[in-house]
Amino acid sequence: MKKLLFILSVVTLLFCCNNSKKNTTNLIHLIPENSSLILKINDLETFKSDIKNNDFINKLPSSVLKKELSKLFENLKTNNPVLLCFETNDSIINYSIITKYHDSLFNVSETDSLKIYSKIIDSIYIGSTSQTIIEQLKPNENLVFETLLKTTNSNSSFSLSMNSNSAANLGNAFLPQEIDAFSNWMSLDAEVAPDRITFNGIAITNHTLPQLLNVFKNTIPREN
Repeated sequence: MKKLLFILSVVTLLFCCNNSKKNTTNLIHLIPENSSLILKINDLETFKSDIKNNDFINKLPSSVLKKELSKLFENLKTNNPVLLCFETNDSIINYSIITKYHDSLFNVSETDSLKIYSKIIDSIYIGSTSQTIIEQLKPNENLVFETLLKTTNSNSSFSLSMNSNSAANLGNAFLPQEIDAFSNWMSLDAEVAPDRITFNGIAITNHTLPQLLNVFKNTIPREN
């Protein structure tokens, strides 16, 4: 009888330990490590409406990437947050999409032409234009990504997290041209209206390199 109770106790303990480890992976843990720009969409339908009705975005030049992303979002159906991650390799831009999985996530027949490779990890869908990214992807904690995305506002239309190279290439319209001398990473919340886009956010510096943001080091908030 004592042996039986001991065995039951061990089995119960092991079950509890295994159960506590399930579904601990979140979207941030599956961001490809070489991502240089991350778009966080809090509400997909609101995002699509904001983008469709904004004059500035509608006037951006059309491109293969813009057409692919438009088709991707048009056929994506979810009420959960979505991460869209970009990385550049030999001038080739690959993107990956990360969100909670459900059976009707995509209109499959419409997205086949996008040639997206995919896998599901802990009920999270990861799709990418790069087969290598999908094959090598595994859950991994990244302090920089976690720090940046934790500061974003879940009520904003969308948020951008980018390193200095992406900021320089993408943002000359709203960021300093010498952004690499300003900070390493930047995270911006976007408020989108038909006639404007407003950005607010934070920047992270590398303390070992001379960067403009370090002039504020060791200061405290005060009113001007």
